[in-house]
Amino acid sequence: MNNTDLKSLEIKKLIESSIVYKDHITIDLIGIFFHQLMIYATNFYIIKNNKKNYIGKINFPFLNNEYVKEIPKLNFDDNIKRKTSAIHKIIKFIQFFFSFSTSIDIEGEGNAFFEKKNFIVRNFFKYKFNQTLNKKIFIKDKTEQIYNLQILLEKIAISIDIKEKDDFILNFIKYVNSYISQKPVFSKSDILIVGSNTNLISRINSAIYLSQGKKVICISHGEHSPYVIDEPSTGYGEFSYCSDYINFGRELDYSQLKYAFPITKLPTIHYRNSKIIKSYYKNNKNIKYINLKNSTKILYIPTIFSGNARYGPFRDIEDDLYQKWQNSIMSLDYNINYKIHPKNKIEPQSNYQKIVRKNLKDILNKYDFYLLDYISTASALCVATDKPIIYFNLGQRNLLKEAKELLKKRTFWVDIDFDKDLSFQINKAIKDFNEIKKSYVNHYTEKYSLSENNKSTIDILEEILNKT
Repeated sequence: MNNTDLKSLEIKKLIESSIVYKDHITIDLIGIFFHQLMIYATNFYIIKNNKKNYIGKINFPFLNNEYVKEIPKLNFDDNIKRKTSAIHKIIKFIQFFFSFSTSIDIEGEGNAFFEKKNFIVRNFFKYKFNQTLNKKIFIKDKTEQIYNLQILLEKIAISIDIKEKDDFILNFIKYVNSYISQKPVFSKSDILIVGSNTNLISRINSAIYLSQGKKVICISHGEHSPYVIDEPSTGYGEFSYCSDYINFGRELDYSQLKYAFPITKLPTIHYRNSKIIKSYYKNNKNIKYINLKNSTKILYIPTIFSGNARYGPFRDIEDDLYQKWQNSIMSLDYNINYKIHPKNKIEPQSNYQKIVRKNLKDILNKYDFYLLDYISTASALCVATDKPIIYFNLGQRNLLKEAKELLKKRTFWVDIDFDKDLSFQINKAIKDFNEIKKSYVNHYTEKYSLSENNKSTIDILEEILNKT
């Protein structure tokens, strides 16, 4: 474990020990801003202790070199009131003429709304659907909680060796205050459906609903269970601030967890299928060996470059090092296609001959072989195919013990040492793959992406609502 990971876990413990209200009935300010505190503190630490010049624009709580070198006094504009989207206006107008016994708020237009449009269509005449517009939260004992936050920030500043800590503390408190309402904020529906609760606005609305004794249903993303990653953000983010969580895959042994515990007890967890994986996974348990040669059509699928948006623990490596790694992959004398990440702000190197920009789901089966170096939605999709995979472990994620064991049985796993020649390690990995000539077995997909009950997201949503 590197210094960043160790320091990040130390900061996590400081935050956890400062949370006063863990039952969600009384809203806890530190609990709400857990993720933002982790970003702010660990991002500061990473930049402070890295020779690289992080010159990007500040996107608070993500920082840059100028901020770390001489902390400025920041001001945060009052949050702009959110507007009702056009599609919600239409829904609201049509449903105005109907009477409903239950109303549902859906937070967010992306993950939590458009992906669930079939659920809305199927239940259009059964429930009243609203779009949550809250961007602020009311804190009853604000003075006391702000004081607790200040004490925590002082401890964090000492932990990461900030000498002039006043503005470090004040800036975060100003940031928090921009999300605090001066008057009580009430939920307008009976039930809330959200995507990831690492998103601050989703978390704010989830906390409002839970504090009023209402049900919050959180729906996972990524085509496999987030619990393949035993990392703090999985626990304090995904599995906190909800009463029900709709997961992928099958029942897990949560006693394996080391870092990914939620703030309170686990919510009620429901398991469903990944729709996309179910559509092409046909008992792909046994993956046959193929000889990797120059003509083999290979797809390399890297993750995004982080820029200034780095935080710990276990998240990423600096861009220059990752670029050097990618150059080593793409300089190989093989037929390698480079799948650019859809959110990447850095264009691939000009000498990369074959750049793929299409959606991975649309081109997945056009390749014979995959090269992976990150655990993500892309890795879940690739693992579910019947194609061989070399997985280069760059030390960026902390896998659940069982998930790591299953992934090692599914892929040709290679640990990479950045202190040694990268090209040599990659070529050796390919040579070893060809010489060993082993077959691989996939139990990962059924465990983490497909449920035993064969239910969809809509099936489970309807089951939860029918019991409410």
